[in-house]
Amino acid sequence: MSRGQSIAILAICVALVLGPAVALAGGTVLGSWKPAGPQAAPPATTPEPELPGSEATGYGEFLDDVRAGHVLDVFQSGLDLSVSTQDGGYQVRVPDPSVDVIADIESAALESGIPPPAYFNESEPPMEPQPLTYEEMLEQVRTGRVRDVFHQGDRLQVSTNTRVFEVEVPRKKEVLADIEAAAASGGVPAPPYTKVPD
Repeated sequence: MSRGQSIAILAICVALVLGPAVALAGGTVLGSWKPAGPQAAPPATTPEPELPGSEATGYGEFLDDVRAGHVLDVFQSGLDLSVSTQDGGYQVRVPDPSVDVIADIESAALESGIPPPAYFNESEPPMEPQPLTYEEMLEQVRTGRVRDVFHQGDRLQVSTNTRVFEVEVPRKKEVLADIEAAAASGGVPAPPYTKVPD
């Protein structure tokens, strides 16, 4: 056997031995080779724990919901508000004890010209009637804020979703007619009206 033949045979042997290894290495580097058999599953990702209170809504967002007419009622316990909406509900933390929640709710609703949502506070006794003039009462009717009117003698007890008012009726006033006219001018339904004997 000549020297040239020996070298050729040696080259073929080297190619037979090293060829698969070179191809295997190249395939691994290029990402085209995958081992046979079952594949190892990627490590499972653990969801981040939800922070306590993350479901709470900010006070400003709550007032935006009032303006949009989404809030049905509000229940206050201390600095915590439980808010019921058309889509469910959420919790709100009042930012400061000095915040007047009722006033903020009424102002937000008034900005949009809608009745304020019902408001309840577990720490307060039943609402004492507050004085209101007859014309102020009719304005409340025009804006759709009056829930009902109870008439006895020369006094009206007027309830809204957040407050109760006492109104002195001026002489010669037709209360029911005035209420219906005020509601019509505001484009809202007239509130229920009840008159009882003196």
